[in-house]
Amino acid sequence: MIDLITKLERVDTLVNAITGGLMFEQVVPIKMNCLQSLTNAAADKDFIGDNLIEAVGLASLDDAKVQQVFLLLIGRAVNSYAGVNALDCTTATHNQWQINLDGGAYTDLANFTVDGQMLDNDWLCPVEGAIHPFTFMWEVGAQVTNIDGKIGVRLQNGRSEQDALVVTVDVYLRILWRLT
Repeated sequence: MIDLITKLERVDTLVNAITGGLMFEQVVPIKMNCLQSLTNAAADKDFIGDNLIEAVGLASLDDAKVQQVFLLLIGRAVNSYAGVNALDCTTATHNQWQINLDGGAYTDLANFTVDGQMLDNDWLCPVEGAIHPFTFMWEVGAQVTNIDGKIGVRLQNGRSEQDALVVTVDVYLRILWRLT
């Protein structure tokens, strides 16, 4: 019996040594086809409202297994104005992407690769019907402290140069999980 326990302990030690640094990545949807229309009047545009929706199909609900969390937005802006249209960011606080968790306060999305603050003339659409695709990703481990929490996504003070810049966003979480 002692010999069997010793062998099992060795196998367990070997498995831990092999899997200790292993991780896997999962991309899970939060909400698809979130639609907002921007006008030339600044207004908060909640693509996902407070405390409503959580990620679907998580591999685990154990926060201790989460290595990193990213918010991924894939979308398109469509100009329905009869002329040139784009974002209007002449006021520095216009068009700032934000996130919240479980109905808490919204915080700005920003990191070293993509700042959540949009710039003047981003999503430039030169004619009516023009489509401007975009993909953004932010590391949000500091904000998403509860992996199965309800995530809100907002474009704070969303504003376009002309009426009717229609924005559709698909929202995902990209999670790096520890196997051990």
